Amino acid sequence: MKVRHIAMSLCCFAMLSTTAAHAAAEEKGEPVKTSAHAKVAKEKHIEVVFALDSTSSMSGMIAGAKERIWSIVNMMSQSAERPQIKIGLVSYRDRGDAYVTKMLDLTDDLDKMYAYLMDIKAQGGGDTPESVNQGLNEAIEKITWSQNKDAYRVVFLVGDCPPHLDYKDDISYQDSCAIAIKKGIFVNTILCGNDSQAKTIWLEIAALGKGEFSQIHQSGGVTAVVTPQDKKMVELSKKMDQTRVYLKKDLAVQQNRAKTADKQYEYSSIGSNASRAAFNCTVAGNGNFLGQNELVESIQSGKLKIKDIKKEELPDDLAGKTETEISNYIKQKHTERHNIQKEILSLQKKRSTWITENTTSKEDSFDVQVQACIKKQISTP
Repeated sequence: MKVRHIAMSLCCFAMLSTTAAHAAAEEKGEPVKTSAHAKVAKEKHIEVVFALDSTSSMSGMIAGAKERIWSIVNMMSQSAERPQIKIGLVSYRDRGDAYVTKMLDLTDDLDKMYAYLMDIKAQGGGDTPESVNQGLNEAIEKITWSQNKDAYRVVFLVGDCPPHLDYKDDISYQDSCAIAIKKGIFVNTILCGNDSQAKTIWLEIAALGKGEFSQIHQSGGVTAVVTPQDKKMVELSKKMDQTRVYLKKDLAVQQNRAKTADKQYEYSSIGSNASRAAFNCTVAGNGNFLGQNELVESIQSGKLKIKDIKKEELPDDLAGKTETEISNYIKQKHTERHNIQKEILSLQKKRSTWITENTTSKEDSFDVQVQACIKKQISTP
């Protein structure tokens, strides 16, 4: 099976999850060469959806997810030479709360995904059961999963409370898991805390969904990591953002991407921003950084010819310029971007070494368990 090739590659990285070396590997911003890595195809599809309880008791867990999601993405980026990574989110609470579910469909715009995650607040709840059934079902049925037979599809159900079993109009988790199997979606469960009823059901859901069960600390067990390289990497990331150029018709895209990036710089941790900077310098992260129709990439790759651009479509910095002047400007931006990426990746190597030498991985943390679940799941023949 082609999915098996993805499994072989991901397994190499996930096996490091219980060691300090794992922390370094998952933080690296460049592809890691291994024997398994050499065997996988250049293009692979990885689709991950987190169905996340966002009631008040999950505040620590949600904060941890915000802290480490870029590290998880970096690990996935190493699973193939040129992986296509999409992530979706379903935030669920309970009936009577401000909302029952909110959903972000699978997207390869991981900045958009992270901005959505940042906006999730832990509120509501009160009684122990939550609308787990609805959250899980929407992750399986309302998400736009690809039909690609090469795709690796997985749902992580993350929460601390059992589902309501008294909602007559609910779709049961048993039925949802059966649908997941038909769609080729694995269902893994991560239990936060020690609720015995939730544990029983989480174990059942994992078994029905051919996935894995994990149990972690109520808070998520995530520790923020700050390295001596982080500040400089974030500064360089901001400079790299300035190398993006768009035609006037795509100006709204440019403004939205800048707004999303600024939000992350301001509100997420410096360590998280450093991990994002490293990811955006990889082949897998290139699309996330550029979006669509970025002018420098389009011209340098030959997708677009300068002579084919209408003068009225040129951005203000290029208005009235000759083709030669435009070409020189594009080359300058390309060189500037390349040099910044090179420096970020150099700092990332030092960052990984620092993490290896100064930190240890916690086996009961959210990020480690996400990878451990994947390892166990894909190692099964």
